[in-house]
Amino acid sequence: MTFVLWLEALLLLACAALSALGASLYLPEVVVGGSAASPLTVRVGLGVLAAVFLVASGICMAVAVRRAGLAQALALSAPKGLIFITPRTVSQLVVGLLAEELGETPFQVALLPKGKALALRVSLRLPAEASIPSLAERLQEVLSTEVARRTGLEVQEVQVLVNGATLRG
Repeated sequence: MTFVLWLEALLLLACAALSALGASLYLPEVVVGGSAASPLTVRVGLGVLAAVFLVASGICMAVAVRRAGLAQALALSAPKGLIFITPRTVSQLVVGLLAEELGETPFQVALLPKGKALALRVSLRLPAEASIPSLAERLQEVLSTEVARRTGLEVQEVQVLVNGATLRG
């Protein structure tokens, strides 16, 4: 179904481009309903048509992106049905937790689905004065417990990649 939406969005985008091209290349010899239409009327009409196609294309793309996100969502069973949590939601949660723990230290987050659980990979630069093993272990503990507590998802692994040190001065 998502493929059909992407295809529809691309076709609508192509229609928008062709309508806009027609508006810019309008030739005054076009006859509408037995009488010649003014060039301005035809150009405005084609411009409006191009805008409508462009908006429709954007809507189709937005729906396709949303459906693709739901397809990748992590599912939890609840008494009244399933609960879906998108990877982006988990990433935003991890980013917030890291910001609380590390302040302005630069970092990147990746999610690695592992069956019904997930693994986190955090790549960061630590302050030069930090004890890397103790800080990395603290981050692993905080991320695994808080993500599990706040989302209900099992965090199987938290990988911490320290790829540099930041000097404060």
